[in-house]
Amino acid sequence: MLGSSRVLSVLSEEDLAAIFLAAEPIFPDIDRSSGWVSPADNAREFVQGIPRMLAARGTSEAVAALEQIADARPDLDWIKRSVLVDARKKLMEVSWEPPTIEQVRGVIASRGEKELVRSEAELLRACQRSLLFIEDNLQGRLGGTPQAFLLWNEDRPKEENRLSDYLAAELKRSLAQRAIIANREVQVRPSRLVSENAPKGQQTDVLVQAMSASAGEPLTVVVEVKGCWHSELKEAMKAQLVDRYLTPNGFRYGLYVVVWCQCDSWAPKDYRKSNGNFRTIEEAREYFELQATALSSDEILLKSIVLDASLV
Repeated sequence: MLGSSRVLSVLSEEDLAAIFLAAEPIFPDIDRSSGWVSPADNAREFVQGIPRMLAARGTSEAVAALEQIADARPDLDWIKRSVLVDARKKLMEVSWEPPTIEQVRGVIASRGEKELVRSEAELLRACQRSLLFIEDNLQGRLGGTPQAFLLWNEDRPKEENRLSDYLAAELKRSLAQRAIIANREVQVRPSRLVSENAPKGQQTDVLVQAMSASAGEPLTVVVEVKGCWHSELKEAMKAQLVDRYLTPNGFRYGLYVVVWCQCDSWAPKDYRKSNGNFRTIEEAREYFELQATALSSDEILLKSIVLDASLV
């Protein structure tokens, strides 16, 4: 077995994925009830170790190989749920680059207005801060004209896709102004521009990614946007953000954004107004903050923001 391990160590990631996909169905599950380990058990255990071997390499090619295995064998959910997550962590560790002197100086010179982003957790926090800045602009708290009207069609809120488009554009602009992404380029895109070939229902609203020229795996935050009138508003954080977007794709950081539009300017004849899930924005904020905490785990971190887009 040691000799076989040495042979596998010189094979490419693509070759290892091909060997695993070909060999895994051949060997039955290990039967330990007899109290002894057969040659077939040894072979099975060896084959099962290939994904972990790939994860330990810490290369973008290894991540791609594991994604190929996960796509080909969705029944082996432990690949995507555990091994692929570990492979991405390892890639981030080995590809980490320290910030440049210029970037550090930029953070210091901004006097707290900018923050340095080197990890997905920091990217998530930067997205939160940027959305709060966007809300301040919507409500005119920074001295300018309130911009909330941009999310409205006269006396009613725009459709959710339009809300997502606006937030994607403003989030990209705000991150460029308020965050210094260490050795990476930020991309903020609506999902239909990211995953046109994804199955229906498998497209998230906004994908925030910090791309690096030297590392194949980007820092990623998945953003789910919902209007406050949505019929599944209270369920979608788990049913969509966690179960449909984060977990199946091996992503770890999610942001649930509720666009709050309740106000007297909303026309009563718009059927969506009567679908209000909460009486006040404070009630909604407390509810989703608690829900995000409850759904977070060692593998997934969730945050929520209820964005005030009401007309003043």
